Amino acid sequence: MNLSFNNYLKYVPIYLKYHYKIIRKFIKSMSKKELKIFFSLGSVFALRAFSMFMTLPAIVSYGRNLKGSTDFLLGLAIGIYGLTQAIFQIFIGSMLDRFGKKKLIIFGLFAFVSGSIVSAFSKSIWGLIIGRAFQGSGTISSSMMTTMSDLIDEKNRIKIMIMIGVNFIFIFLLTIIINPIITYFIGMRGIFFISSIFSIVSILIAILLIPEKSSMQSKSENYFSMSSIKKVIKNHRLMKLNFGICFLYILLMSNFTVLPSILLNKDSFLIDQNWKLYLVILFISFVITLPISMVLEKKKETKQIFSSCIAIFIISEIMFINFVKNFFLLLISLQIFFIVFGIMENLISTLINKEYCFEYKGTAIGIYSIFQCGGSAVGGILGGWFLEIQGIQSVFILFIITSILWFFINLNSSRLKKIRFLFRN
Repeated sequence: MNLSFNNYLKYVPIYLKYHYKIIRKFIKSMSKKELKIFFSLGSVFALRAFSMFMTLPAIVSYGRNLKGSTDFLLGLAIGIYGLTQAIFQIFIGSMLDRFGKKKLIIFGLFAFVSGSIVSAFSKSIWGLIIGRAFQGSGTISSSMMTTMSDLIDEKNRIKIMIMIGVNFIFIFLLTIIINPIITYFIGMRGIFFISSIFSIVSILIAILLIPEKSSMQSKSENYFSMSSIKKVIKNHRLMKLNFGICFLYILLMSNFTVLPSILLNKDSFLIDQNWKLYLVILFISFVITLPISMVLEKKKETKQIFSSCIAIFIISEIMFINFVKNFFLLLISLQIFFIVFGIMENLISTLINKEYCFEYKGTAIGIYSIFQCGGSAVGGILGGWFLEIQGIQSVFILFIITSILWFFINLNSSRLKKIRFLFRN
């Protein structure tokens, strides 16, 4: 199959010029202090995401050659990262005020470095699982988001979240290009060493550029307490977004357990050219996601937007099941999935910043991160288990069931308030 890869490259300068104008306009609206915060937090976010995305595709290829490897244990190696993130999110949330956000960010990055080194030296699948667990224990998302909320003005905060969300796709794009080069020269283990180096650079950025304390004397609650947890649970809009990010990452991670293997086994595309395939798919997603996210973020019909995106997820998964043997249609399904995933992730991350009340900000962000990490864990573990027990198509069926459940929760979210009222009375 000829993807006419060179034809796509001629559109890159046009696209970069378009986004340069958007970013330039965005930068002009920020103060010098906010720009410094944006650069420091954005750099740490980017390097951490780069490290995570580099190691994720390598787990299946690298893990299959380790002693004792099975499909379920490979799924566990993918999912345990999210599981330990979810567990340590509670611990980190309770420590925010005691130790400060900056120290906890640095601690999380050190944990990721140690996990990457353990994974690189592992000779068995259980060593890889332990290394991934260490990586996940270094959760920094809630500390980073809380720091950004404290230091960035609200009118710029939403824009930053969109920029960071869209840049995740761009970072994923870069890893797809760089991964084969690194693998060719230093092997799969080298990917884990490179991710360690990026994390060390992130530590230096955090030490030098991230402020020790918030410049805004915040009276918001930056730790977990029963009263603040109850407030978050009673906010049905927040809970809808929490369930949304959970389901979204279940879909992503469950697909990651099967799609790389399916694409590698296709004779219609050379294995050493796979990076071009991913690059085209993710580049198109990147081009489409940013403008659509900017427009939809201003709309108020979030229920209709969410329902439409979930319905498209279901359609893409039905296409996966039916077109496993048809390479071209499989790529179209994958393209649809990544476009909708990018839109949904951006929408959820921006809406969560609008919905939480200032008084329980830390708890709201922490619970959101727990749901996100929990989704990653469930998706990876269930995906690997279904793959080992029932085969590839069962993972796609899991995807469809998850999407349908999400669809009905989103559809009936307005009734959650009434249900809680009935239970209280």
